[in-house]
Amino acid sequence: MMNFKRIALVTGTLGALCIAAAFGVAAANARPAAAGTGGATEGRSTSGKRAADVAINLPGFSLEIDGRGRVRMEHDGIELLDVNAGDWENIQAEGGRNISASLGVARPTSPVDIERELPAAGLGALHATTAIADIRLVAGKGSAVKARLHGRVDAAYADGLALEAERTGDEASFTVKAPRQLYVQGDEGLVLDIELPGSARADIRLSSATGNLELADLAFRSAELASETGNLVVKGARGTTLAMRSSTGNLSLDLASGAGCSWSAETETGTIDAPAVRVGGRASGRIGDGAMRAKLESATGNITIRS
Repeated sequence: MMNFKRIALVTGTLGALCIAAAFGVAAANARPAAAGTGGATEGRSTSGKRAADVAINLPGFSLEIDGRGRVRMEHDGIELLDVNAGDWENIQAEGGRNISASLGVARPTSPVDIERELPAAGLGALHATTAIADIRLVAGKGSAVKARLHGRVDAAYADGLALEAERTGDEASFTVKAPRQLYVQGDEGLVLDIELPGSARADIRLSSATGNLELADLAFRSAELASETGNLVVKGARGTTLAMRSSTGNLSLDLASGAGCSWSAETETGTIDAPAVRVGGRASGRIGDGAMRAKLESATGNITIRS
């Protein structure tokens, strides 16, 4: 199955080459490397046609840029792009011709569906960690903590994906392991669904580098949700302490019916929207008996609190 998705090269070498592509025309004007040293070359091909002004060839990867701004990139035998300068979304000229763009490319994807479970008896803490998936934690039934990782991923790296489950003492943990090169389809991305029996009142920690995090209809001792770029949602919340942090995502806290909360919130560029409060910057307040202490922080996102 082929799906349209954005290029996201995350390994160090390929990331550097993507930067080279983003400044393609400027790179094409760079002095070529000496023969035999690798890196950039120029001239004419054996067929008589003009060769690329800049050519970078590594195992599994090649990038070529010519003086007219045409960029070709190939990875693992798959053509990632072949685009002329006029087709880039954004071209700027400031002391040189710099090209930057967000490009889409069709990549084959494969379905993922992995299930794990751990005993819930005597559970004191639950941790879930992933770099690339969303996490949704909800109240479940039975005597086990159940986890399911599902969605679609780049077919080239699907075999390297794993969901690890571990129970040590009173702590249960689920960890998504994925190759660093993994591409995730934005609208059909990975989701880690976890069901925690409602009778288990635990310390909860959810963490994702890029994914959204959601905790719904659970009573907990403490809960911590952290994501670099994802949105965080806690609804039906009832607990002792709550911490929510995201660099660029929005934060939303919806208390369980009748639950109280003493809260503080801070955002550098977003808006704080809470009962009787709508400001930017930082704010604090109290809802009901103020029993739960909540701290919400986002650098650029909006923060919403509802009772």
